[in-house]
Amino acid sequence: MQIQGPDSPLKATLQAWLTGEGGSTSGAAPTAVTGPHIGMDESGKGDWFGPLVVAAVYVDEQTAAALRKAGVRDSKTLPPAAIQRIAGQIERIVPPDRRHVWAIE
Repeated sequence: MQIQGPDSPLKATLQAWLTGEGGSTSGAAPTAVTGPHIGMDESGKGDWFGPLVVAAVYVDEQTAAALRKAGVRDSKTLPPAAIQRIAGQIERIVPPDRRHVWAIE
């Protein structure tokens, strides 16, 4: 992983986490996120195997609680029918200005 950008407290924290100096002896990523944050994921292989789709969502505490109640979790643990159902719920819960999807072909 490469961390870029101007020096800032966030950059220092990320660099410390990356090098294992961030207070975690395991070097593993945190298992829980609290407070407002942005989550993102991608699917596809880009120009080698087809389009690349990237989705990002800004989530505050209230939205996070509503998403958990709707059953949002790692899609690898969900059957396809549940993914379709939950996708609609995400669109209802998260305002359009706080969710974005990009398709790169």
